[in-house]
Amino acid sequence: MDSTILAIRAITAIFGRQLLWPVLIIGGALYLLLFGLSWWLAAVLHPLWWLLVLMLTPLFVIGLLLWGFCFFILSRMHPRLSTKQKTLTKEIVGHISHIAEEIGTPKFIILGRIIKDVVFGNSLRGSYVGELTADSGQAKRKFEELRKSF
Repeated sequence: MDSTILAIRAITAIFGRQLLWPVLIIGGALYLLLFGLSWWLAAVLHPLWWLLVLMLTPLFVIGLLLWGFCFFILSRMHPRLSTKQKTLTKEIVGHISHIAEEIGTPKFIILGRIIKDVVFGNSLRGSYVGELTADSGQAKRKFEELRKSF
């Protein structure tokens, strides 16, 4: 497989995992909060408030299944990395996150554009990561070093 595609896949997998964990934590906390609220309302007002839990539980399970599917896809897409490659990939992901914060682009949109590049196999110049790293010389050197290490 092309080294550019492998490098972009590694960046996408690590970037995606950084986005998935907060979604799981926030979703679980929200479910627990609503569960506790329903329990309290059922104890104080009327037992029919337990129906809220019965409606929310299938939605939570569907959300967990979607989260698991996304995690599975990212795990399958992630190439095996050496210690040096992991370090370079994390540095590039940190740079992309920093740029996203500076320009105000949501990280999910950035992840979507990177996945599109992986699926359609764009060249380095045409890829979103290539565009982002073209501005910063250090990030571009790190991306080139990561790409050459595959």
